[in-house]
Amino acid sequence: MRVSGSLALALLVVGLPTHGVAASPSVAASGSTATSAACATVSRPDVVDAGPPAAATPGALVAPSDAGPVGTAHMVRDIDPTGSGAPMHLTPFKGGVVFSARDDAHGRELWFATASGAKRLKDIRPGAASSKPDHLTVVGGTLYFSAHDGPRGRELWKTDGTAAGTRLVRDIRPGSKGSRPDTLTAFKGKVFFAAHDGAHGREQWKSDGTKSGTKLVKDLTPGSSQFVVDYGVPTPWVVFKGRLYFGAQTPRGGLWRTDGTAAGTKRILKNVFPRNLLATSKRLFFVGISPVGCGMEEFLWRSDGTTAGTKPVASHWIFDEVVTLGGRAYFIVGTGNKRRLYRNAGTWLANGAVKPKVAVDDSTGLQVVGGRLFLSQDGGLAISDGTGAGTIPLGDTGSAFRGRVDVVKVGDRWYFPGGFGSHGSDLWQTDGTVQGTTLAAAVDLTGSHDLRTLVRSGGAIWFSADDGTHGRELWRYVP
Repeated sequence: MRVSGSLALALLVVGLPTHGVAASPSVAASGSTATSAACATVSRPDVVDAGPPAAATPGALVAPSDAGPVGTAHMVRDIDPTGSGAPMHLTPFKGGVVFSARDDAHGRELWFATASGAKRLKDIRPGAASSKPDHLTVVGGTLYFSAHDGPRGRELWKTDGTAAGTRLVRDIRPGSKGSRPDTLTAFKGKVFFAAHDGAHGREQWKSDGTKSGTKLVKDLTPGSSQFVVDYGVPTPWVVFKGRLYFGAQTPRGGLWRTDGTAAGTKRILKNVFPRNLLATSKRLFFVGISPVGCGMEEFLWRSDGTTAGTKPVASHWIFDEVVTLGGRAYFIVGTGNKRRLYRNAGTWLANGAVKPKVAVDDSTGLQVVGGRLFLSQDGGLAISDGTGAGTIPLGDTGSAFRGRVDVVKVGDRWYFPGGFGSHGSDLWQTDGTVQGTTLAAAVDLTGSHDLRTLVRSGGAIWFSADDGTHGRELWRYVP
């Protein structure tokens, strides 16, 4: 994959070769001499790709049952009676869910819902303006998030699920600009995150929930920026073998790890910009942009946590939506109607397309829930054990049934939004077979009802939906 625009400029700043990458004439001219010299020393990583596994016979397609619902979903609260509360960022917490929602009088603020109802925790930015809570992350009995209160800008906040316990942790960057915390990650009983304090650039911080315990971990590049390069979207950090791994925009990029101390924060690989970090019990997988000749290409990498054990395992492909199942990495290769499912076990000789060819719809992702892989085919949901023979569409294209990759598991059933044709979506359930795929609960058989953002908490399934009468609000279903 070739990169361009703002990413090319960022690569110039950190000292990587950018020949063949679009940049302004002035930037290209000023770095041409150094770039030419660097290009001569950079080559494609040594990668060996094996052939595909043997073909198998796909499962048969049978329409799911059109029986009536087995249960009833209930709206938790009509948060905005004049429109839609539009719940977002649903996060399981203490048997319920914390989320952001809006109404005309208070804007978008933080809410907490349990089986007994939903309440606004705090009007962080008083009045109709919104604090827009984001990056909700649970660490023990505390939920951390970023929010904008107006005078102090976007900073780190926390809640214990009560109004009194919803408060600012620390004003990291005094003034209205705010430190803009993101990439919040639970590690060793603390929350780790990226923030800009106005003096050190965008670096890694940690917090135990107190003002004095909210500290810079390490200034990786004094006066510069730590934040990962991946198209302007924060990439998750992951915990692997007792360390926190992350990618950084330091000189020559890099995969880094930390034990939570400055001395224990080290780069284990340079000349790569990681994104989509995922960990199994034995391997860390990630997609990394690396210099090849005078350009940049995207590779799938695996790591055992050491420099010597961090190597590319697939090259010069377009990777998207990497997930892990059974110790293997599954990812999408191709574009448009030629997107296919691939897998890699973290070794040179276990890489290739899943056969028979497992097609994946454009602009859709992969999800692993309860030991099964979910993907979209021909506009419908399919469940897979990671093999071609074990990939089963949960519906019949002739019946116009459609399911969506937004899956949770409760007990021995998986639940997902599904429906027929333009009817919208209700809550469906499956036991992993086509015959066991049935309607679980209908929000409203006459409205569009489009279910979104399913999460499991306290034995219930929570989601947002529009029943055609109340707008998009928070709903709850108990299997």
